[in-house]
Amino acid sequence: MSTIIWKSTGVANELGEEKGKSLWTQKEYKDIEESYYKRALPAKENISTDVLIIGAGMAGVLIAQALVERGKTVVVIDKNKTGGVITRNTTAKVSSQHDLIFDKLLKTKGEARAREYAMSNQRAITKYKELIKKHNINCDFEVLPSYIYTLTDEAKIKKEVEAAKRLGIPASFTR
Repeated sequence: MSTIIWKSTGVANELGEEKGKSLWTQKEYKDIEESYYKRALPAKENISTDVLIIGAGMAGVLIAQALVERGKTVVVIDKNKTGGVITRNTTAKVSSQHDLIFDKLLKTKGEARAREYAMSNQRAITKYKELIKKHNINCDFEVLPSYIYTLTDEAKIKKEVEAAKRLGIPASFTR
C-alpha cells in the first residue's frame, strides 16, 4: 500500500485525511503524538506573575521568551497540550505567508497595517532562528520556500504575490 501525503486534487483515497488537515492530526499518527505529551496538573498554590500568557503554542512561547529576556516573570497556560492546537495544525511551520492574506489586508486595513502584519511575521522568523542558535536547539530548523497553489484561480495567486512584494515580503509566481 502506498502512502499519499497530499494529492493535488485535494481528494484522499489512500492513507490519511489529506484535504487541508495536518499530517500530525491524522488518526494514523495520533498514538505516536499522544506518547510525547502528558497533561500538566492544576496549580496547587497561588501564583504571582508580571505577565500571564494564555496559549502555549509557538507564538505564546516566543512571547514568553522575549518577556523573560526583558526581566519579566511569566506564566504560560493552555487548556490543551503545549503546542497542541494551532501550532500542531501548522506542522511547526514558521512562515510569514498564511494563505491569501496580504492582498486582503491591503484592501481592508490599508498599507500601513498590512505592512505591520507582514513585518511582524518576518521578525518572528528571524527571532526563532536567533533563539535556535543561541540555545543550540537541535530541531532540524530549515529555511525553505512556502507555496500556495490553486487548481482554478491563478489570478488570485498573482495578486497575492504582488501584494506580498509591495509589503516587503520576498515572493514570486511560479508554475
